[in-house]
Amino acid sequence: MAEATTTDRRAVFDSLDNGTGYTVEVAAVNAHGTGQTSRSGLVRPSAAAADEAALKDVVKQFTTASDGLLSGTYPTVDAALAASTRASSFEILLRAQAPSILADRAANTRHDIAYRDFTSDLSQAVVSTSGSTATLRLTRTGARTEVDGGDTSDPIEEETDEEYVFALAGAGQPPVLQRISDDRDVHSELPSDESVRVAVTSESTDADEAPETLDAPAVATDADGFSSADPDPAPVAARASLNRSGAAAWAKKHAGDKDEFGTDCTNFVSKALNRGGKMGTKRPGWYRSDHYWWRSYGFLGNQTYSWAASNHLFSFFNKEAKVTWRAYDSQATPGDVVFWQWKSNKPIQHASMVISKSGSRVTIAQHTSKHRTTTMASARSRNHPRSVWIAHVTPRW
Repeated sequence: MAEATTTDRRAVFDSLDNGTGYTVEVAAVNAHGTGQTSRSGLVRPSAAAADEAALKDVVKQFTTASDGLLSGTYPTVDAALAASTRASSFEILLRAQAPSILADRAANTRHDIAYRDFTSDLSQAVVSTSGSTATLRLTRTGARTEVDGGDTSDPIEEETDEEYVFALAGAGQPPVLQRISDDRDVHSELPSDESVRVAVTSESTDADEAPETLDAPAVATDADGFSSADPDPAPVAARASLNRSGAAAWAKKHAGDKDEFGTDCTNFVSKALNRGGKMGTKRPGWYRSDHYWWRSYGFLGNQTYSWAASNHLFSFFNKEAKVTWRAYDSQATPGDVVFWQWKSNKPIQHASMVISKSGSRVTIAQHTSKHRTTTMASARSRNHPRSVWIAHVTPRW
């Protein structure tokens, strides 16, 4: 029997015997104790029918091709494929993704933005096979620089666990890359119901305590989804009751820390405000109420929904703080909180923090599966949000 304790979303067991039947038991552990054990069916490991090195090389060359399309290194899909010795393994997928990549490149060009100097490294690879399908799970770390109006950023680093699914065509035939997903997307997460409320990991709205309607003004955007230019770019005064520079510094320093919760973005922002910005908690009060904002540690650790879920933090600011809503990205200052609404039926689904500003470039830090430190323009180009709100918060408690 082998046992592993991990805060990651997966665990690797070495020294298993091929052909031998094993079962896997998983239990969640938090401050309240150990949860109910879930047991898998009988599984028998076997030698991978796919060559791990070959699959990693396909991924490496696919990443180079797609990054090259975005940066303009390759003007067309054909040019990207012609530069690769593994093109036959990913041509179908690259051609399917190319229209979106090229549209992003065109939008970036219209805004005088470009990406350069891509790097990528693959590690912790694990291959599994089932019939004619091979799945490669790995960690990809990389960096790129952003050029905005001639001003070049420091390298923007990212790290993500990813899953690549290949079709195995048979002996002598190259594997064909069929699908890619963040590893986070293919693993289930704990719900945020009463039984595990010690860690509010869901960004969904609780039916009994729905946040107020989104009547705060979102940042003005153009047809490409980028922030419109501020017609009156006078400096925006920052109020001093919150140590915003301290919050920004804390967020920048801790952007690479391991996530505490399955969805950790709002917990990260709350800790930056509290630990770095010295913004006091608002308590006592019911953990579901958006009139309070607190977290307690120790054996019975807990926190309000507003501490750990972005839609509830948005609601808390509207109810309890004095908020200046930025009309344009360029008005943001370090320590401001950014709320993101993606293209879905949920109101607010992500939060990040402004950590620096240089000219019109606004840099944010966040806890997400990748792009922990990035620019507002890059995040808009990559994610195409429906709406974005930038909150300059002054506590009133």
